[in-house]
Amino acid sequence: MRAAALSALVAAICMFAVAVVFILSAGCAPVPVTPVRPAACSEACAKGDELGCVWATPTPKGATCIEACESANRILPWNTECLWGARTCEEADACN
Repeated sequence: MRAAALSALVAAICMFAVAVVFILSAGCAPVPVTPVRPAACSEACAKGDELGCVWATPTPKGATCIEACESANRILPWNTECLWGARTCEEADACN
């Protein structure tokens, strides 16, 4: 009789431990991962516009972000992959 009680106690403790682990892990959300892939000027500028970044607005002479990006790419390419993957303007500013 004593072995049955001990076995039931061990089973209850195991079930409690599993429940605790499940409850604690349910509160842990996975960290979103921004995919890395080649991005064009249009995608980088769209992301900058979405974030409200100054660099995504037209230049003082009226060139669009896409035009500025494509023009700059002939001399000093923009890191469009980094710009496209940025989550804030500060992250985007650190890309170039």
